[in-house]
Amino acid sequence: MQYISQINAFWNWRRLNEISHAQVDLYFTILNCGNSCGWKTEFNIPNSTIIGMCQISASELAKHRNALIQKGLIRYRKGNKKNAGSYSITPLYDSNLDINLDINPDINLDINPDINHENIPRVKTKSKTKNKPPISPLDVFAKVEDEQLRGALCDFEKMRKTMKKPMTERAKELLLAKLRDMTENKDEQIAILNQSIMNNWQGVFALKDKPRGVNYEDDGDFLGR
Repeated sequence: MQYISQINAFWNWRRLNEISHAQVDLYFTILNCGNSCGWKTEFNIPNSTIIGMCQISASELAKHRNALIQKGLIRYRKGNKKNAGSYSITPLYDSNLDINLDINPDINLDINPDINHENIPRVKTKSKTKNKPPISPLDVFAKVEDEQLRGALCDFEKMRKTMKKPMTERAKELLLAKLRDMTENKDEQIAILNQSIMNNWQGVFALKDKPRGVNYEDDGDFLGR
């Protein structure tokens, strides 16, 4: 399983589905354990480990785990006296988000880099453009060409607004510069932004759980925290 691809696909999935913060925390805890186990098809995690990492009760664990199962994000087999319960993670990036939802064609355009946008009928393009609010020419994030990265930046900006810590245009420029200093890889930049959104961080940091085989040259100094 590709760790960063799975993380980015999850955030695209979340835009179309309701999920609580506690369920997101549990999902990323399981995802982290899967990464630590070398992405085995199934891996065992004791309930006590998850309870300690997520700071939840046994009943809350059962409730949130069942919600993740119902949403199709994970599979679970109950353990016994000798073995802890086993988990497996549904690869979202392989299924094009086809998990208990109707795929939005607009989302597919953002996710699939192989789609030739020039072949999209002009009528549909006009319809999309007509429904979009006007973009300020001073908006720094609007000038980012990569659609997925631009979406992650806008989500980060919305998170800052909900925290009553809005960003100035200068702060946006510094954020983009910091991301480029940390890594030139667009997927890694998106994962860094999503990590900050999930944790309600005001700045950006190097990924907390490095995917295996990926090297980062920057120590992940933060911006504006």
